[in-house]
Amino acid sequence: MIMIIDDNKEVCNLTSDVLISYGFNTGVYYNAESAIAELEKYFDKYSVIVCDWVMAGIDGLSFARKIKKHNEWAYIPFVLMSGHNFSSDEIRAAIDAGIFFFLKKPCSSTFLYFIVKSAENEYIKFRSINKKISEYLNILPLFRNFTVYLKTFSEGANLSNWLAHLCGNCQHGAIALYELICNAIEHGNLGISYQEKTVLLAQDRYSGEIDRRSALAENSEKFVKITFNREDNDIEIVIEDQGTGFDYKKYLEPDPKSLYDMHGLGITIVRQYFNIEYSDPGNKVTVKLTADCRNI
Repeated sequence: MIMIIDDNKEVCNLTSDVLISYGFNTGVYYNAESAIAELEKYFDKYSVIVCDWVMAGIDGLSFARKIKKHNEWAYIPFVLMSGHNFSSDEIRAAIDAGIFFFLKKPCSSTFLYFIVKSAENEYIKFRSINKKISEYLNILPLFRNFTVYLKTFSEGANLSNWLAHLCGNCQHGAIALYELICNAIEHGNLGISYQEKTVLLAQDRYSGEIDRRSALAENSEKFVKITFNREDNDIEIVIEDQGTGFDYKKYLEPDPKSLYDMHGLGITIVRQYFNIEYSDPGNKVTVKLTADCRNI
């Protein structure tokens, strides 16, 4: 279900009607206070929150900050709407609050659908990779140095969850590591450019293109190499693909011009949780962190 919050009742109801027409179920709220009351009782009903920035009472950014501080709500993707273009400072403040999806009002029905669908996909991704692996937890501290080779998203999802447990950073870490692994597969080994992914998502052809390129002879044997090294509580994870690399410097900070694309903030999301360093030409990234031993 999609939670929609806007103190403009007409806009709120219209947003709901559009999403319902695309097959979503929605819950409509005209202020953040009533939305908070709903989440306190039924947070597990909602897969995405769509909220206006400027509202009476608690504004959208303040609401998002409250959401992200709550353990049970923190992983519901948040789409922030505004009637004006977001400045660089506003984008940074929003990302710091855990917001990675943006909408400028008014927008087309199609664009609203794709942004909400992208956010919902992130929620599904989180639910799928954040499963407990309790049967392995007692031996996780024994792992120190190893190398893994993988080819598919499903392998990446399983490994990212496992690596996150090794780091003692189960909730944030799994998503961040999975973003980097996905980048290595889709952009590195399969050679899908940023512009191509934008078009494929808009035309709902992305999954099919992933399957097609994965089956090509020149790609079928490609792999992503992941090396894990731990010394005491210092951890280094190196993710290396077999692609030609990319201009990673363009994606280290969010670009207001591409803010309304349906993707492109993966590296920004990762940098919220980890220190990362790319090596030229861009097909190898190193993640450095200190293990949270309380959670291992």
